[in-house]
Parts: sequence; C-alpha cells; structure tokens
Amino acid sequence: MNEQIKKNNLHEVHVKISKPMLSKWVHLGFLLFGLVVSLGIFLVVQSMTGSIVNNDYKQISRDLSQTVAKEFSELEFTMRTVTTLLSLSETAESHITLDKIRSVKESFNAFEAILWLRKDNNQWSMLNIHNSKNNENNANKSNLLKDPGIQEAIQDSLKNEGILFFVSNVKDDNDDTTSFAMVKAINSSNNTKHIVIGISNLQHVFEKRDIVMNDLLSDLSISDIIGGNKLFSYNHQGGLADKYYEETQSYDFVIGGTTLEVKSQFFKKKDMLLLDILPYLVLCFCLVMIVTVTLYLRNQHIQALKFSNINKRLSEQNEAMQDEIRKRELLDKTAKRADRENKAIIDSVSDIIFETDIDGKILFLNARWPKITGFKIEQSLGLELFKVLHPQEINEVRDDFYDLIAGKEQSFRKFTRLRTSDGTFRSTELSISMINQGHEKAQRVVGTFTDIEKRRRAERALSEAERKYRNIVQNAAGGIFQVTPEGLYLSANPAMAMILGYDSPEQLLRDVKNANKDVYLDKKERHAILRELEKNNVVTNYESEIKKRDGSTIWVNENIHTVKDEHGNILYFEGSIEDINLRKLSALELQKAKIHSDMANRAKSEFLANMSHELRTPLNSIIGFSEMIRGQVLGKLEQPAYREYAKDINESGKALLNIINEILDISKIEAGERHLNESQIRIDRIAASCIDLLSSKIEKSEIILTNNLEGMPEIIGESLSIKQVLMNLLSNAVKFTPKCGRISLSYEIDRDGRLHVSITDTGIGLDDAEIEKALSPFGQLDNDFDREGSGTGLGLTLVDALLKLHGAELSLISQKGIGTTATAIFPKERVAIKKQVIQETNVET
Repeated sequence: MNEQIKKNNLHEVHVKISKPMLSKWVHLGFLLFGLVVSLGIFLVVQSMTGSIVNNDYKQISRDLSQTVAKEFSELEFTMRTVTTLLSLSETAESHITLDKIRSVKESFNAFEAILWLRKDNNQWSMLNIHNSKNNENNANKSNLLKDPGIQEAIQDSLKNEGILFFVSNVKDDNDDTTSFAMVKAINSSNNTKHIVIGISNLQHVFEKRDIVMNDLLSDLSISDIIGGNKLFSYNHQGGLADKYYEETQSYDFVIGGTTLEVKSQFFKKKDMLLLDILPYLVLCFCLVMIVTVTLYLRNQHIQALKFSNINKRLSEQNEAMQDEIRKRELLDKTAKRADRENKAIIDSVSDIIFETDIDGKILFLNARWPKITGFKIEQSLGLELFKVLHPQEINEVRDDFYDLIAGKEQSFRKFTRLRTSDGTFRSTELSISMINQGHEKAQRVVGTFTDIEKRRRAERALSEAERKYRNIVQNAAGGIFQVTPEGLYLSANPAMAMILGYDSPEQLLRDVKNANKDVYLDKKERHAILRELEKNNVVTNYESEIKKRDGSTIWVNENIHTVKDEHGNILYFEGSIEDINLRKLSALELQKAKIHSDMANRAKSEFLANMSHELRTPLNSIIGFSEMIRGQVLGKLEQPAYREYAKDINESGKALLNIINEILDISKIEAGERHLNESQIRIDRIAASCIDLLSSKIEKSEIILTNNLEGMPEIIGESLSIKQVLMNLLSNAVKFTPKCGRISLSYEIDRDGRLHVSITDTGIGLDDAEIEKALSPFGQLDNDFDREGSGTGLGLTLVDALLKLHGAELSLISQKGIGTTATAIFPKERVAIKKQVIQETNVET
C-alpha cells in the first residue's frame, strides 16, 4: 500500500515538473505557427491585390485591341464597299463611276489613298479614288505600285478574285513612314477587270478616328506575326508612375488573311500603390500580434519555472526511488526471460538431457524424455538412473558411474538400451560428466541420451543390403565386372571368371593386365566400343568374340555403362557379360541350313522348269494332231465318236499345257529367271479383253458384271503378266459365283498414292483357313457350282508371284456366304498419273 502511494506521489511530481517544460515548448511552437500563418496571410493578400491590378490592365488592353481590330474591320468594309460599287457599275465612263464611289467619301478618311486600277481592251489605267488632304505626300501614290509586296498582292488578287489581300510593309519614297495596303480584284458586269488598292498607316488612322491612348499605357506595338513587320509603335515617356507593370498583354486578330498582334504594357496606377503596400501592412500587424502573445506565454513559462524549482528536490528523491524500482523489475524480468530461454533451448535439443545427484537419482529431465521413452517427466523424477536401462547393462553403467563420482574418470560414453513405456528398449548413446557447483552446494551429474535407433536400423539395413547385393553378384549366372578404360579389371564375380576360364575372380584380376588386348580378339572393334562409351556413356546388347584363358574363343553379349566422378571424368566401366556361344553357333548353323534350303528350292524350280520344257514338246504334237483329226484334214471320219475323242484329247492337252505353263512361270520366278518386259499399259483395256474371253461362262451363269475401271490411270508394268493376274482373278470370281450373282471391277488411289484394282464377287466366300489354303501352292477348294472347272491350285500362287515381281501385293478379303474381294495393290512408283489428278484425289480425300 505504501509502495502504491509512493508511485502515485511520484506520478504527481512528474506532472508538475513536466508542465513548465511543456509551457516552454508551447510558446515556442506558437511563435513558429504564428510566423507561418502570417506568411500565408501575406501571400494570400498579395495574390488578391495582384489579381485585381492584373484584371484592370487586361480589360484596358482588351478594349484597346478591340478598338484597333474594329478600325481594321471598318477599313476592310470600306474596301468591300468600293469593290462592290465597281462590280455593279454598268457604264464604261470612269468619271461617272468615280462620282458614285466618292458619294460615300466619309468612310475614306482612314485611308491615305485609294487607287483604282482598271483594265479595258488589255490596257491598264490608274485613277485616284481618294487622297488624304491632310498629307501632302499623298498627291501621287502611283510609285507605291512598284513595291514588291503590292505587286505580289496584285498578282494573287487576280488569281483569287473577290479575296482581300493585306500587305503589312509598304515603303513610300515620298514618306519615311511604314504603311500598309489592302488589295482586292473584281470583275464588273461588263467584264472589265478592276483592282482596288487602299493605302494607309496606323498613325493616320488613329489621328482620323480620334483614338486617344490611355494614360496608363507605357508601350504599344502592332505587328504582322507572319511577316514580322511592325505596323505601329507607341511609347509614352513620363507616365503617372515611375514603375512599370511587369506583365505584358497580347491579343491577336486576322485581317485579309494576315494575323496581327497587339502588345501593350502599362504604368502602375497611383491608386494601386496602396494595394502593393497592403500585404506588408497585414504582415506587420500579424507579427505584432504573434510577438505579443508569445511574450505572454513566456511570462507564464517563467512563473511555471519558479514552481518547478520549489519541487525540484522532492522530484529528485522520487526519481532515485523510481530508478531503483525499475532496476529490480528489470533484473527480475531478465532472470525469468533467461530461465525461459534456457529451458526452451534445452527442450529443443534432440537428445535427452538429465541431471542426477551423486547417488544416481534423477533430478531433471528435458522435454525430449517423454517423446523418446513415453514416460511422463513427473513419473520419472526421483528414480535411479540405472533402473531405466536394460538389465544386462545396469551393472556396467553403475560401475562407470561410481568411478566418475570417485574422480577416477572425468566423463564416460557408452552405447546402451533405454526402457520405453511399451516395454521395449531403444538403442541410445549415454554420455555423463560431473558438475562442481561450489563448496557450499552439492555436486551434480549431468548427461545425455542420444537416440540412435534409426541409425542402428539404417546400419543394419545397409549391412543387409550389402549382403544381398554381394550374394546376387556372387551367385549371378552372368558375369559382372568393373574395368578401367586402360583394360585393368577392378572387380569380377565368379561367373565372370568362369566364363573366361579362370578358377576364381582373384586369379582373373591378377593375371589379366589389359583386357582390351588379352581378352577381345577384334582390337579395332574394341576401340570403337570404348569411343562409343566415352560419347554416349552406354552400350547395350553388344556381341563380340573373346579369348578364354586356355586360348579358345567364345561369343558373348555385353551391356556396359560409364561411371564418372562429379567433374565428369571417367572412373571405370561397369557391365555384365553373357555367354552366347551356343546360341551364336546355332544361328550360324541355321544360316547355313537356310542357304542349303534355298539351293535345294532353286534346284527344284530348275528341275520343274526343265521338266516343263520336256513335257511341252510332246503336248504340242498331241494338241496339233487332235486338231487335225477334229478338223478332218486328211479325210472325213466315218465314226462320229472319233471326233468326240479328238475333242477330248485336244481339250485335255490344252489343260495340261496350261498347267505346265503355270508351273514353268512359277519356277522361273522362283529361280530368278523371270524378267518383266515393262511399258506403260492400260489396265482397263486388259480387263475388257479378259471379260471378252470369259463372256461365254458369264452368260451361261447369268452373272451380272459391272466394269468401273474406265478412266483409271495407266501403270508401268508388263501387259502379259497383268493379263495373267486379271484372268486368274476373274476366272476364280466366275467359278465361285452362283447363278445370277454379281461381279464388279473398281479402282481407287489411297492417301499414299498407291493404286488399288479390286474384283468383288457375291460368291460362296471363304473363311480364314480356306483363304490360307487358296494362297498356298496346289491348294484347291471345292466348288459346288462348277466341278469341271476345278484347276491345279496354282492360280493365286502365280498371281501373288507376278504381283511381287511388280513390287505390288495381293489382298484377299472374304466372308463366308457373302462374297470375296481380291485386290491388286500397285506401289505409287508404278502409277503413271498426272500431278493434277493426284491433287484432286487428295482434295477429295
């Protein structure tokens, strides 16, 4: 309670002491604020007075400019009046026209002279419409026509009749003044050209119009902005004031296509001097008010200082007391913060930190204890350290602990197992050391438990993996090795040693110094493989012939990859090797057997070809004599049966000759002796001739045949071979199509440019087994429609062989009971088709 009273008194003293200081800063701040406000008021008043004066001068300048513009407008109106009168003049008498014009002479006084140029019968004449009486030099203004500006204006006005042109700088030889001119050309009603020229200067205009300059006007100038010519200049010396108004007023107006600028500058008005002084008077008034208030505040500050001196001692004592209180509070906060930080650091450590007395009882545990063991900290405090260890390790740890207490050791470290709440034990590393807390305090033992369970599991897993890998390598059926680029083996498994004929891997590593030379037979090929490894880092399924320890050779298959360091340098090659000697020898034997088979097949084809030639000779005789008997060349046969026999002999001979010809063609193709006599042929015409040959059978079976081959492209091929192909395909279609069936011939060109020629029938159709049989040599299918038409089964075989000679292929698509489509597909290279046709086909596709 007393302490709270002291704090309140101390607060009151602080308030009393701070008030004088606050008063000091208040009156200083008020002084600065007042100066800023005074300056602002000064600027506002000055801006307002300047705006008043500026608006006054702008109005004067605007009025003067409007007066000047009005005078020029009246001059322009006078010019238009004169030209209008001239354009309406119906008489050719110039004096009559002048009298009409001079009737409005009151509007001419602003001009010094008005000249009239008239063109009659291609002759120009000049008349003075007006001369100023007050100017003796205006008696004759014809010399002004020589002025370049007026001459140019005359030429422009003749080109642009009715338009007024203004000339700003006209020099008169009889006068030193600078004049201006207005030029306008017209056509009168009697087609006479007129040019009116009005000449004057602004001094003359101002005198005639009685224009009086304002007393405030100090300078006035009227200039041609485009031409840069000054038409009038006025300067007033000895004005109403000694000072000039700084700002110049400027106004523009247009006369006769020329822009004129009026600039004016003014004296300052005497009645405006008060407005110039007014801002400063306001500033002085404000400063006086600010100083007065500031002095008042200063006096108040002095009074406050007197009261502060009275309470100074009391405030010093209270301040000292407050400092002592703050120091104690700060020490208390620092101690608590240090305790919290130390506890947080200890609890954040991944190891268990503990403290015991010299008897081994646990006095402190960090927050890691429950996370590793599962026991609460309160539950474990007071227990002996040895009871939380594995029973087999308690005695050993207790002996080391007492040696530490006795001073025999400074610290000790040991691997042990720590009991957990689930009844199991966890692998840890125990580390203990002594702490001496001084003579008056007891000694303490501190230590840590480091959880190494994961590390032990990782070590066991690594050891198991190494054991498994070693077993795999040692027991692998294929050879596994590591070899340097120079050919030195770094490691090898037993299978590798066995493949190369060595008793053990150690013997292989000891005896082979350079595998590139001692093991591999083809040195060039080995160097090529090494370069491939350096470039692509891997070589797979590489077959090579190697030499074994006993000098024999075998074939092996290798897979090798490159092992590099972090800088990309090659350390060694690692790979596997497989003995493929038996497989390689088998492949070579199969290759030899294939060669022998091809030779036997060729011999068979040559035999059939020779036999066919031998059979054709007697067949020709049989067919020839049977034809003679049928034709009764040597006389009429008395028995009609002989003619039937001769017919049968002739037809049988022709059928046998056809078979022999087919066998001969196939044999030639297989023997490689069949060569094409190629040309550019029309398949549609060949198909038409085949249809004619089969027309009798087609009509007999009442088959509806549709030929859609007209307009198809030509191909490059042998006409005889293509005819054989189409004839065989059409014969099969007719043979296997029932009565009143349909056969159609069509073609198309696919996306790749290949030509498809298809023959589709609605015959009995074939299943997959029948298609395979039909494509095999001598394969025959039963035909319920035409038994006498059965052939040898070589038709499709011959078709396929002839198409392959052309680089083409045969496609047979059939469905049982629906029909068959046989398609001859010719490659793009054999299709003689124009580019335009190809493009059109692609567009349609």
